[in-house]
Amino acid sequence: KHSPSASPKHAGGFPARHDPIEIQPGDGKTTGVIIFIHGLGGSPEKYTWLANDGSKNYARPGVKWIFPWSPELDVAVTQKREPAWFDMNDFHIGHLTDDRTHIDAAASYITRIIDEQVKTHGIDPRRIVVGGFSQGGAVALTAALRYPKRPGGI
Repeated sequence: KHSPSASPKHAGGFPARHDPIEIQPGDGKTTGVIIFIHGLGGSPEKYTWLANDGSKNYARPGVKWIFPWSPELDVAVTQKREPAWFDMNDFHIGHLTDDRTHIDAAASYITRIIDEQVKTHGIDPRRIVVGGFSQGGAVALTAALRYPKRPGGI
């Protein structure tokens, strides 16, 4: 069961388009969390199949999945306003300009989601994995490496 809402509860000033999609474990008890972050131009709905995987390669007992929404930003490289965690001026790494402001804000947003899981469910941060695709992977890496406690994985 998942449905994004119009007022982001985790945002804390971050302009996420919606609350994260949260898929509770089938057995009802949360013992671990996976936060998966979409990439440029994407949405979290594209990845919810991971939590509902019938083969159980990804969906595991006790694991809650969280799929955050990015804001919409003006992206220089695509010359349009679209879902993005940070601006990009080029697709070639040697020419990228660092959009530190948006990257830091996105990483802080993800760490607030981690903090809420620790507080709400009493989850040890070592039972929380943060990952993502493309821009989402960059945000996941930044958030996890800056988190004051060691996460379970990136």
